[in-house]
This record gives sequence, structure tokens and C-alpha cells, in this order.
Amino acid sequence: MAIDPALRRLQNNFNRHKILAFDDDLALLADNPQELQTNLDLIHDDLARMGIRLNPSKSVALHIGGSVPVGARETSFSIGSTPLTVVSEFDRHRFLGKPVGFSVLPDYASLKPWALWLLIQSLKLDRFNRLRPVILRL
Repeated sequence: MAIDPALRRLQNNFNRHKILAFDDDLALLADNPQELQTNLDLIHDDLARMGIRLNPSKSVALHIGGSVPVGARETSFSIGSTPLTVVSEFDRHRFLGKPVGFSVLPDYASLKPWALWLLIQSLKLDRFNRLRPVILRL
């Protein structure tokens, strides 16, 4: 792989993965936002020296905080001077064909219109203003 030297430099001798690569997709992993931005700068510079350019418009940042409250953090990252799109809580991004994010919600856009209508109907209140349970069998 042509970018192998850049990947090896970033991974160095760390026991835990710092970078995952498959085909033309990369995922950088870090313990804190500063480390991630440093790694983004390193891989961006290394690849630029090889004539390879990262595409910020196809790149996203997902920062998950492990301290209370656990969840996605709105932290800004950039490739060069271009800010990355931040994946917020309940948002998702497709990575290798799979949705990635924190508390990813189902993709209701893929439901057929009649199934979406049934889902909306199941949320209606009864005469006592309680949610009416409805069993959906699709």
C-alpha cells in the first residue's frame, strides 16, 4: 500500500490502534481531542508529501466523551485549515457502509410510506391522553 509509511509512522509502537485503514478509508483514534488533531495534522502532512490529498468534505469527526455525562461532544477538528463536520449525538455517518455515531437513531427514510404512517399512528394518544400501545407487524 502506497500510504503504508504514513500509517506506520502514526501508529509507531503504540499497543492500541491509532489508525484504521481499509481501501481508501481511514479512521484515526485518539485518547483526547488534542492528540486527534495532532494525528490529523501528521497524516495530512505525510500524505501531502506523497501527493495524496485528504478530502475534508468527505471526512467527519466524532468525539465521544467517557466522563459524565457520557455522549458525543461538539469538538472542532480540521484538516489543514478546513473544519470537519462534527457528528452530533443521534447523528450518523456511514463508514465502510455501516452507520457510525453515538446513540444512532434508525433511518426512518428507508421505511415505506405506509409503515411510516403506522409508526405515526402508534404514537397517538387515547381519550385519557395516554399513549395508545399499537403492535406493528410488518
